[in-house]
Amino acid sequence: GKFLWSGSKKKKNGNRLSRSMGRGLRIILSAQLRATTTTTRGSAALRRPRLGGVSVARSRGTEESPRSLGRRWSGLGGSSEALERGTNKTLPDMLIACVGDVHGLWNRESEEALSWLQPDLSLFVGDFGEEDVELVAEVARVPERKAVILGNHDAWYSASPTRRGNSVALDGVEEQLDILGDDHVGLSAKTLPDLGLSVVGCRPFSKGGGDWKRFSKFYRQLYGLRNFDDSATQIVGNSFAEPEHHRLIFLGHNGPTGLGSSADSPCGLDFRPEEGDFGDRDMEDAIRAVLEKGRRVSLAVFGHMHERLHRFALPRTSRRMFHLDKSSGVAYVNCAVVPRIREAEGDPKATQHNFVLVTMTAALEVERVESVWLQKNQGDGSFERVETTEWYNRESG
Repeated sequence: GKFLWSGSKKKKNGNRLSRSMGRGLRIILSAQLRATTTTTRGSAALRRPRLGGVSVARSRGTEESPRSLGRRWSGLGGSSEALERGTNKTLPDMLIACVGDVHGLWNRESEEALSWLQPDLSLFVGDFGEEDVELVAEVARVPERKAVILGNHDAWYSASPTRRGNSVALDGVEEQLDILGDDHVGLSAKTLPDLGLSVVGCRPFSKGGGDWKRFSKFYRQLYGLRNFDDSATQIVGNSFAEPEHHRLIFLGHNGPTGLGSSADSPCGLDFRPEEGDFGDRDMEDAIRAVLEKGRRVSLAVFGHMHERLHRFALPRTSRRMFHLDKSSGVAYVNCAVVPRIREAEGDPKATQHNFVLVTMTAALEVERVESVWLQKNQGDGSFERVETTEWYNRESG
């Protein structure tokens, strides 16, 4: 259909910093030492990442897990069965709804579509607007259980490298963080006991690439971070603070390095004539360090690098949005299908809404990943799937 476009222009990346094989071990040791200190995020200018604390998310208004509610989605109710830990109760597959870069395209009908899906968990990867506080407030009011991370557009003015002086005006950023509260997991984590997993947030407001210096004032003032290693250490420390039996989901605005250096890779540089890996090295380092210590990571979800490629990447036009690391079992999902709202063909009054759906088995392994477009039926208010693109199916490999 005709797209309602609200795109973003990405900037030139800096030189990628080299990594040594011993970095993962150094990050582990540093994180273990720093995780013994807990700092809380208050209203002061410095927002220290949570170290060693636990943010527990429960179902709203009921003790019943969303797993037992059933879904209005043909084919997504899992048939596999597994015993819930500590009980003789069998659990169905889990549905995670991922919302890619919003760029101003979120409305009441988007919220209705998400509610109709009845996911166990919703993940938002940010870029709601140029510090669009009102839109972030709308997302914060979404009743579905969710985890959110803010993107580079959400600090569009605050993190601008053209700002002068030693301090950064963070009013817009601070207001968004306060509105989202514990739902914002950037450099923090959300514990989901009834699902047996935890969402670990990576560095928020990421613009990708290897240039820390351009945004050093912003990250030092907001989080006290000096470099990528500081960021990776915080992420690892938060991972260790989660229950040992929990599977981990990593949530970032941008994805990690290490997923390929071609323009159509999940985090590939497509907006310059030269190709390269534009991922976040601190996210890769953190995931590697956590895996080296034996923690189980099921999924990493991110956005930022849009599915539709820049003209520099021609003749390639679409990005590869899924990657499975067979050695570790980690599934990497880029959900930045942009724009995420489009007009329906033949009916300019109707719109279609994109969601990336991740189905996980009761053993918390990724079973299927699909990009779907939903359109509202004006008669009964329900939604129908008008287009589906399957990115991964465990049965077909």
